[in-house]
Amino acid sequence: MHLEPALEPRELTAEEAARARDRISRQYRGDSLDRLEILGDGRLTVLRYFDRIWPDDDLLEQTRREYGDVPFEVFSPGGRRVWSIRRDGTLGEYVDRELDADGDVLAETRHHPDGTRFARTEYVYGDDGELRLTRELDADGNVVDELES
Repeated sequence: MHLEPALEPRELTAEEAARARDRISRQYRGDSLDRLEILGDGRLTVLRYFDRIWPDDDLLEQTRREYGDVPFEVFSPGGRRVWSIRRDGTLGEYVDRELDADGDVLAETRHHPDGTRFARTEYVYGDDGELRLTRELDADGNVVDELES
């Protein structure tokens, strides 16, 4: 199992679509993935924008116009930072991601809007590229939990 750097910019195969419980919609800007929508049970469950920087008043206005007051995520160019935006348009938290050369996520550090670190997750992969260990740490770097895959 690989953690996806953002999401692979491709459409689902027919087999993947048949297995998917949720409807996934991808929208492109030129050749680049711009937006991902996941709808489950007839409602929007995930909204992600790619290759953007936050804050972005135009993006907030566009999102409210198209979707109403919904929470969403903004992935920076290269996917190294992810901002989680609340329903009211304010920053909920942000995550700094460490990626390897293949784009696999090695670690995610979570921050409150004021920049205070509150958690870190580290991922360890085997020689075969499969996820072997997930380690959760608190704000002080103490191991809270480890899960072997």
